[in-house]
Amino acid sequence: MNQTNFKSQEQIKNEYINSGEAEKIKKEVCRRLEETGYNDRIHQVCLEYIQKKGINNVSLTELFEDVGKDKRSAIDQNIQQEITKKIREFVENNITQSY
Repeated sequence: MNQTNFKSQEQIKNEYINSGEAEKIKKEVCRRLEETGYNDRIHQVCLEYIQKKGINNVSLTELFEDVGKDKRSAIDQNIQQEITKKIREFVENNITQSY
């Protein structure tokens, strides 16, 4: 008789990384962000922020905190949905283990 158990979050995370799926999705995200001009927009926002504050008056932490607030919401919704779908499919396909 087969018994199905669910894997722990840690097990799924390890499989996600070790299978290469995490790296594959990361590359897909980078490619899509580049294609949509997201990287250029964030780069421009950072430049404007530094110019406004002055190069000597901005720390990296401050830049991340202030610019980072809106960077996720600037990502195209289609990209977010596609990536979320891919991650969800991986989890759904790998959540159980049979004994």
